[in-house]
Amino acid sequence: MESDKACTLLEELEVALFDLSTFLQAMTTHDAWPREDMVSQLLAPSNGQHYLGVAHKRGGLLTTSINLASGLHVGLHVDSFDGAALIDRATSRRRFALNLGPGARYLLVAQTSLEAMAELAGWEVAEPPSSRKVSATMIELRVPCLRIEMRPGDAYLVATEYVVHDGSSIGQTLASNTAHWLGHWEVGPLFGPLVAS
Repeated sequence: MESDKACTLLEELEVALFDLSTFLQAMTTHDAWPREDMVSQLLAPSNGQHYLGVAHKRGGLLTTSINLASGLHVGLHVDSFDGAALIDRATSRRRFALNLGPGARYLLVAQTSLEAMAELAGWEVAEPPSSRKVSATMIELRVPCLRIEMRPGDAYLVATEYVVHDGSSIGQTLASNTAHWLGHWEVGPLFGPLVAS
């Protein structure tokens, strides 16, 4: 019974990987950018998943997230799509991001948990953490970060409402286009030991 489930999951994964590789190959052999509806259908919405769109970023950016109100780069931050208080952030929706290319980009991730920063800085856990508060604490505590390369076709699934992060294209000459979704994805037998929800 368990092996049947594993075979079904592997078959679904193979189909998904084939669809994705076909899509990415089509992108690199045509001059036209794929239609937004094609990209949005890569992950069929279910369980409250939501397609955010494609972020088009040029190369050479230290950080890529921009405050839409001010037009300024946000820097390392936590997302606030769900607007949850710090104490409830662990159950917020996750972000799935897929680099569509043509250039590589990076995911920057703080090596200290949001909870640890909050405790050390004395934040109020009943309120959402502000970008300013996160940035100031990162600087004050001198929190180290990981820089993870995302080549075209690479993706990540991160609790961006709970993990301090940002994108970066520093050192890259080509632009990158990244599709983003928010949602809760079930942890299956293939990823159970590696991914905690």
